[in-house]
Amino acid sequence: MKSFSRLRQVKERTGVCNVTLWRWEKAGIFPKRRHLGPKLVCWDNDELDAWAKSRPVVSVDMATAKTP
Repeated sequence: MKSFSRLRQVKERTGVCNVTLWRWEKAGIFPKRRHLGPKLVCWDNDELDAWAKSRPVVSVDMATAKTP
């Protein structure tokens, strides 16, 4: 059975705002939202998982990181 995430969950998972999600969708670099009803928008969790796995992992060494 398919599972879906609402906007709040997607924002928490990605750490970005609504506008960034919309821009990423328009650019084709983020899964498209699904309209499950007239006022119900969700994202497919399988697509979100695949997107997350495709992202590069960035590691920061706090010992050598510069602070402003």
